[in-house]
Amino acid sequence: MGNALCIAFVNMEPDAKEIQICSSLCNDNKFDFELINNSKITRALDQSHNHDLREKFLGIRSDYHIHISTIMTRKKDLYIPLIEDVIKLIEKCKRSDLFSKLNDTFIQEVIQKQYKYRLDEQILVFLKEIDNKIKLFNQIDAIYVAKNLILNLFHKGFKELYGDIIDGEIPIYFEGELVDYEDVYPEEYDNIRRISSNDDLVKKAICGEYEYVEFNGELYNPTLVKMFEFALAERNKFHSVQRVPIVAWKGPPEFYIASIGNFYSMYSDDEDIKNKKNILKEIISRAENMEIWKIHSIKF
Repeated sequence: MGNALCIAFVNMEPDAKEIQICSSLCNDNKFDFELINNSKITRALDQSHNHDLREKFLGIRSDYHIHISTIMTRKKDLYIPLIEDVIKLIEKCKRSDLFSKLNDTFIQEVIQKQYKYRLDEQILVFLKEIDNKIKLFNQIDAIYVAKNLILNLFHKGFKELYGDIIDGEIPIYFEGELVDYEDVYPEEYDNIRRISSNDDLVKKAICGEYEYVEFNGELYNPTLVKMFEFALAERNKFHSVQRVPIVAWKGPPEFYIASIGNFYSMYSDDEDIKNKKNILKEIISRAENMEIWKIHSIKF
């Protein structure tokens, strides 16, 4: 029941001690507690955009010379969709895996068509701040970051295990003339690039923190080991070059390469990933603090 919201309806104003007991009980059980007392409900009903509720259920006419149908249309076309979009955004952010793109379609529409929606300036500023943060979040590609970390880890481990190898040179021709030679790097480098282009495998490597394979008493990321094995296997090399380790290692080479760095830590400590996580927290904070349903300065 984590992240639940507990609401109590009472027919009198509770005293401070009762409120504290309820709040403490919810905190102890990781619930959110919000007190919605009669005074808060009264203030909400006095807001201009709630005069339709006041007239419909309490028979109290609006203080403004605004037809109730105008208020109801405004709610239907802007107020309610905007609240729903913000709530969906908060929910999406809280379960985000950093891979998916965030979407704020209606928020963008409201920002771009201000001539149509005539939104209050304060709310508009909030929406623009949230939209800018979403753009920054979507610009950082977590899969791309992880791929580069995998490539760098493999290259470093390969060089430690076999040395800094160049398998030869190939001629470079220009208009039929030999102009230079280009180094031929190990086929294994092409293989690891090929296997790391599989987004699903990269995601699995990132998310498999609690999955492991054991070798010589040590625990390894099974997806990472599988990717390295593919890159090193003779069956996946055209030239089938035999590699001779320059270090004392008697096990499969993929385990050696996987052992030289903690991929999870490398990923979590990457500046782009930390920045993306912080942006996500900022979006949630701004969206929750916006409390659009409590802002009463909506223009009709």
